This record gives sequence, C-alpha cells and structure tokens, in this order.
Amino acid sequence: MEIRDSYMHLWTGPDENLFPMLWRNDLFYGAENDFALEVRFRHSDFTPYGTTVSLNSQPFLGQRWLPGAEIRPGIEDIVSIHHVVDPQGGVQRFDVSLLGKRVPWPDVTPGDTNWHTLLLTLEEGGLYTLYADGKEWSWVFSDLRPTSIYIGNPTTQVYWGGWTQLYVDYVRISRCIGTGVH
Repeated sequence: MEIRDSYMHLWTGPDENLFPMLWRNDLFYGAENDFALEVRFRHSDFTPYGTTVSLNSQPFLGQRWLPGAEIRPGIEDIVSIHHVVDPQGGVQRFDVSLLGKRVPWPDVTPGDTNWHTLLLTLEEGGLYTLYADGKEWSWVFSDLRPTSIYIGNPTTQVYWGGWTQLYVDYVRISRCIGTGVH
C-alpha cells in the first residue's frame, strides 16, 4: 500500500496469493435512516484477480476465504464495485452490485483505467439511489443498513500472481443531522 498525492494505491507483486485489505466498522454510526457515500477510484494493471470496494450490512473483520467459497451473509450485500479482466478465462467485468443485483457500469468497459465516482444515497423510507460519474443510474428500496466498508480483495488465491491494482482517492460519508442540514 502506498499513499501518494491525494490517493491510496493498493497492489501486489507477482509472487502473492493475498491482496492488501483495509476496512472500517464505525463509519455509519448515526446514519441509520439517511446518508450519502461517495467513492472516487480507478483500476489498472488488470489480471484475473480483481479488486473490490464493498459496503456491507454486517461487520467485516478482515476475514479471508478461498476462491469460489460462499461469501459470509452481510458482506458485499449493499454495494460491491468489482473490476477484473481475464481474457484467457473469458471474464471481463467492471460492474457494481446494488443490494444483490449486478449492474454493469454505464458507458464503461472492462479494462478502463479512468477515475470514476460512485455516489450512493439512502433516504428516509429505505430508498437507495446510485449515481455513476454524476448520473443517476439505479435505485431500490431496502431495509438493510450499512455497518462496514472494505477496500481490497479478501480472497486467498490458490495460485500466486499479480492482482488488478486499485487506487482510491477518497471515501466520503455524509449524514443528515437535522432538517435541511448535512
């Protein structure tokens, strides 16, 4: 991991089977009914091992799992941004999952290295609205509320190799503290 200029850069060398992980479980206290989460990020040096930014309804404590293993309930269930490019395996994804529904990133193709911004808002009544690069993209109602966030990839690979690199410029969380006040 390296912090340079205004961003954090996560990567591995070719002889690794784990990717760096960062997580927090305390960012959403007091944001039960409304909040805004904004993440500015980009990917580079694509490999079959993708990287993720995930908003979870359960605490995340750095747990690792093997490829193909079922992800523990409550992890990657609110939002998951994942980018992986594996031409040999036929996997090329740059998408977001919002409450279990996978939605390809609009107007972006796998292998894109540009900076992107994802904004997720929750309004009272359980309305989640997702914005991609400033454009409203999707919405859904849900009773799930965020508890944790992680950046990286918790999979322990069975084969060593490089991972898709991940850059995060910022993660901003805002919540309403009163009518008309943020």
